[in-house]
Amino acid sequence: ELMPSVIGMPAMDAIALLENLQVNVKVKLNGSGTVKSQSVEKHQKLEPNQIIVLEAS
Repeated sequence: ELMPSVIGMPAMDAIALLENLQVNVKVKLNGSGTVKSQSVEKHQKLEPNQIIVLEAS
């Protein structure tokens, strides 16, 4: 499974999208509102139990 881009999405929608991927990842959100950055680059391969940090404001 590859990391999608969630930048510009509402934070809650981004978390729901990531939690519904085929690979089990952990999502950490800093802030709330719209996602401004993600710790894993778009199209990078996701590993099981990988932590993805989203920065939102």
